[in-house]
Amino acid sequence: VFGGGYARAARLARELTAAGYSGARLAGQRALDARFLDAAGDAAKGWVFAASFLDPTRVTAAKPFVTAYRERFGAAPPWYSAEAYDATHFVARAVTAVGAAHAERAALVGQLRETDYQGITKRLRYDSSTYRYTDAMYLFRATGGAFRCLGDYRDATA
Repeated sequence: VFGGGYARAARLARELTAAGYSGARLAGQRALDARFLDAAGDAAKGWVFAASFLDPTRVTAAKPFVTAYRERFGAAPPWYSAEAYDATHFVARAVTAVGAAHAERAALVGQLRETDYQGITKRLRYDSSTYRYTDAMYLFRATGGAFRCLGDYRDATA
C-alpha cells in the first residue's frame, strides 16, 4: 500500500517490476493521476487505487446526468462532477427543509445531520453517532494505459 503522490508511486511501480514483484499493489487517491500512467509505463498495469469519487459513465443511475453533461459540454463528465452534483442536491434538500427564511448556520447544520439523500453516486447521510459520512470509497485499476473504475470498494472484485 502506497500513500504518496503519482511520481513516487510510478518510481515504486518501476522498481517493483524490476525486482520481479507480482503481488498486490494499492495506492491512494493522490497517485491516481494520468501522469502516473506515463511515468510508470508498463509497470502501471494492475495497480489499484482507492478514491473518493467514481466514474459516472459506469453508473446506471448517473446515465441522465452523463447524457446531459455530454450534451452541454461535449465531453464525458470529469472526476468529482457527479459527486458535486449530488452534494449540491443534498445541501439544497436541507435548505428547502429548513426554509429560506430560517437557513442560518445552526439550523442548516442540524438539518444536514438529518438529511438523507439518495444521489446518483451514493446515498448521502451522516452517521448519527459521529456525524461523519463514511461510505465513500471506490477502486480504480490501471489497465491498458488508462484507469478503469471497478466500483464501490465493497463490491469490487479482482
